[in-house]
Amino acid sequence: MDAVSALVGHPGWLTRADLDALLREHGTGEVGAVHLAVLEARGRLSVLPRDRDRR
Repeated sequence: MDAVSALVGHPGWLTRADLDALLREHGTGEVGAVHLAVLEARGRLSVLPRDRDRR
C-alpha cells in the first residue's frame, strides 16, 4: 500500500479529491511532486515539495 492509499483509505479521513484539492492549495498539482505531506492534528496539511532536479 502506498502512502496516498493509506491516507485516503481510512473512513473519516480524506478522500482522494480532498487530498488533491489541498495539494492544489499548496501549489502542487500532482502527488508525484510531493516529497512529504503531513496531515497535522488540527486538520491542516503541511507539504514539502519534491526537489525538481531529483525526479
